[in-house]
Amino acid sequence: MAAIALDTAAVFAPELTPLLLPRYDEQSYLYNTDGLIFSENGYPVILINEHLNYFFNLEREGYHDCTDTSSRINFDFAIGIAKIAIETVARLAGVHRVP
Repeated sequence: MAAIALDTAAVFAPELTPLLLPRYDEQSYLYNTDGLIFSENGYPVILINEHLNYFFNLEREGYHDCTDTSSRINFDFAIGIAKIAIETVARLAGVHRVP
């Protein structure tokens, strides 16, 4: 699944730099999501998100406080992430489209 997501990122969001972290890497953020529960119960899981974990960006100004508004959204980044997520799911479902 991760290989498919990485390939998809290269094709559909080449402006982004994907980072593959194993499940138990201390810089992974999977530990703080429901994905961990699915993974622990045998379901394959990938997490596609901004680089956010205990070491990076978690304590940044505006993260989950009253100033965390839509004005802080990087829409180009969000669009890239959405493209990767949608195309990865499509490829996993056996559907492939050309960009």
